[in-house]
Formats: sequence, structure tokens, C-alpha cells
Amino acid sequence: MTVALQVTDLSKSFGQSVALRGVSFSIPTGSLYGLVGPNGAGKTTLLSLVAGFLIPDAGAISILGKDARDELPELRGRFSMLVQDAMLPRNRKIRETLTYLARLGGLSKQEAVQDVARVLEMCGLTDQASKRFRQLSHGMTKRLHVAQAFLGQPELIFLDEPTSGLDPENAAQIRKIILELAGESTVVISSHNLVELEETCTDLVILDEGEVAYAGSMHAFLSGGSLVRWTVDSPVDEGVLSQIRGLEGVVGLELKNPTTLHLTFEPSQTLGRHHIAKSVIETLLRHDIVPRTMAEGARLEERFLVEVGRAPTS
Repeated sequence: MTVALQVTDLSKSFGQSVALRGVSFSIPTGSLYGLVGPNGAGKTTLLSLVAGFLIPDAGAISILGKDARDELPELRGRFSMLVQDAMLPRNRKIRETLTYLARLGGLSKQEAVQDVARVLEMCGLTDQASKRFRQLSHGMTKRLHVAQAFLGQPELIFLDEPTSGLDPENAAQIRKIILELAGESTVVISSHNLVELEETCTDLVILDEGEVAYAGSMHAFLSGGSLVRWTVDSPVDEGVLSQIRGLEGVVGLELKNPTTLHLTFEPSQTLGRHHIAKSVIETLLRHDIVPRTMAEGARLEERFLVEVGRAPTS
């Protein structure tokens, strides 16, 4: 496995306030990587250190095999970063500004013109290219900032809250663009939208109070235990729940809402997960309750709250 970003024993303080304390993790090349944590966990500080805006008190950062502090100029054009609430000149035209930024990234004039056309089409902004920034809607502006991060086809892309404040259509468009990059670039997404990260990312790191609470595969993080999530087409009453609890292999059942059940299975040598699931389905159908979806593992939000010690108590 090759590594796009390696963070080793990274620490940073601001006076008496510790932002990061001995943070270490690695991001595999080609992954869609989520960066999550409560407010104040150190995510913004981490991104600022990676970008070279801040200098760490201790530790090291390697980007695409280069030391982020001593070899940063050699990384020009190879990685990009979209910071939250990025600002571009309001009275400049879109195409000319993106072309200027592409040239700053190391592209020739001809390369810049061609690449700007590529990212404008990718982000659905070709027909907006002659407008000035102040003429764009919020959704179009956000798309433009994402387009800026894709200039030059960087190998490593950091996106800070790329869909924050967007309507569902624009948010879906940006997610689609990110997913299309899978395998071509390594993409790191910092976001509080955990549902979006669960659907998008292959790996994640969780920061809490300046330390790493988890780093690794999204699947491994969510699939711990034997939890199965079900949604059904009509409410489940207590009588049906009692029958399901009595099924062999079902060791836990929680009704999250009238049509969402969380079950915990305990397979054995003679009774596998499929047989337990079949028994649950048959029980529901006998009461004219039709299962709509079934998914293994917890939701990211639930696991995240447990990991950082903020799960609600019953």
C-alpha cells in the first residue's frame, strides 16, 4: 500500500491551549478519506499544518513522499486544498480567475486554458464562465470553489466542508464529482455531515480533543459487532417485537422509531446470519409488515458518538 499523506507524532499548541497532541495516521493512495471530530477537536489546525499555514511544535508531515516543511515547493500543483468559506475576488470573471490560479499551480498558458475548460465542465459551470463571482448563487459559488481545488488534476485533494449550506441538488452534484475522482486522486473530506461521509468515504480518522480516536477503514469502523439495521413499511407494535426477541439467534432489539429496528444477532455453528435474518423477515411478513432495507453495522453518527464519549444515555 502506498501512502498519500503520513502524519507522525504531530503536536501543536497555542499558548496554554493544546490543539493537537501526538497525532499519527496515514492516508492510503486512492482512498476517499473522511476527517471528522467534534468542534475544537483540531481538524482546522491539522489542515493548516498540512497546507503549511502553520508550523508544528513537534512531529512530521509527509505529502506524496515529500516532507511538507522542507520540500513544500516541490509539491506545487500535486496537492490542493479547499478551505471552508474560501473567498475569490467578487468582481473578477470566473474563467480568467481560474486560469490565473492554474498558472500559479505550474501549468503553461495553453495547459491552463484546457484545464479550466475541463473543471468548468466537470462542475457544471461552463455556461457561467463569463460571469463575475458576485453574480453567482451560493450553490454555484460553492461548485466554483470545488472546481478550483481540481485544477491541474492534483494527486491529493483536501476539501473542508465542501457541501456545507448547499441545497440537496447542489450537494448531490458535488458528491457525484468526488466519487468520480475515486482511484484518480486521493480525496480527504473534512465535514460534520456524517451521513454524507458514510456514503462517500472508504476510510476515516476521528480526532477528539487533539488526539486520534480512530483511524482506518470505514467498513471496519461500522461493522464491529453483529448489529443489523432494518426499516419496514409500517409501524411495529410490541407484540411483533416480542416475537422477534424470542427468535433463536436474536440477542438484542431496539426500536429506534416506529419503522426502524436495530437487531443484534449471535450466529452459531448450526444457525448462520442468513437463517436468523430469514426468521425475522418471516415474522414481519406474517403481520403484513414488509421490510424495506437491511444494512449491517452501525451508522457513522452512532459509532462516532460512542467513540468520542458523547452517546446519549437512556
